[in-house]
Amino acid sequence: MYPWQAWFKPFWQPDDASSYYAPLSGPTNTNTLTDWFSPDININVGDPRLERAITHNVATYGRQLGVVMDALNALGEATKNARLPALEALREMSAQIEAEKERNRNTFEAKTLAALETLKSADPEGFKRVMGHIETS
Repeated sequence: MYPWQAWFKPFWQPDDASSYYAPLSGPTNTNTLTDWFSPDININVGDPRLERAITHNVATYGRQLGVVMDALNALGEATKNARLPALEALREMSAQIEAEKERNRNTFEAKTLAALETLKSADPEGFKRVMGHIETS
């Protein structure tokens, strides 16, 4: 058998009607979940479809961790007299996360204002339409 025959086999020797595909199409039931954007999260443990449904429909991993951190911080506040290193580390991490969110918020606001200024100078009518959408929403 030549190596290319396996690739062309569906054209002249289909096993059954359901295995006949056009060139380079093949069955499209592949798993499109990749780790390109989040390589540190392994979603292949457990049920990937359930994990995808939870993160898309309920809460992202960051939101889930945020709720857990808020709950632990609240418990830490209730036991303020106890000096636990883990709670101190959690408080420090929470403060760093809030600082990063604030920096990101300021950057996003600055980029938005710069984009609006650019739109205003390049397309005054478009700027008015955008501002009208913002004011009505």
